[in-house]
Amino acid sequence: MKSRAFVALAVVLLSHSAFAGKAPPPPPPAPATTTTIPTEQTRNRIYAGLKWDMPGPLAPQLVVAIRRAKTESDGDTKGADLSMAFAIFDGFKPGKLRLKFFIGSRDVQGEVGGGFDFARNAFFGGPSVNGPFVNLGVDWSTGGGLQPYGMIHSHGKPRRPAVITTTTGGGGGGGGGGDGDDDDDNGGS
Repeated sequence: MKSRAFVALAVVLLSHSAFAGKAPPPPPPAPATTTTIPTEQTRNRIYAGLKWDMPGPLAPQLVVAIRRAKTESDGDTKGADLSMAFAIFDGFKPGKLRLKFFIGSRDVQGEVGGGFDFARNAFFGGPSVNGPFVNLGVDWSTGGGLQPYGMIHSHGKPRRPAVITTTTGGGGGGGGGGDGDDDDDNGGS
């Protein structure tokens, strides 16, 4: 029994003397962890356009509008658009007052909306597709049937907000910013 106690004591003493004056080795660094936080940006924008009804006169209507678009960092876009069209060549007359809701990507959005046509004194509604600087759609109105239209406009495509990226562990520092792709494709803000 004494010999077992002596062996155990010797093992303990020898193991402590091996690290005498030295610190134990440091633990390995933690692996780097990157966290990406999606962001979003909501923007109100006033814009103008020229709209042609088909079939219809060759003279376009002037459209003045405000568009509220919420764009996420992955490019998803949704919002609303309120516009008023005016006949401008046969005297300045009100045309269609329209409210549209849209959803899609920065490049193309599907829209559905409706409103009141002051020229025909009738309600209307219908779908449309919007892209940078162009809009195509069709309206159905009470007593007027279907009327396709096309429009060129000034609002381009919505900006993409920056993605916030942070790195922790592994000796990395904090991040931030992301790709910052804020191209507006119309030269303005």
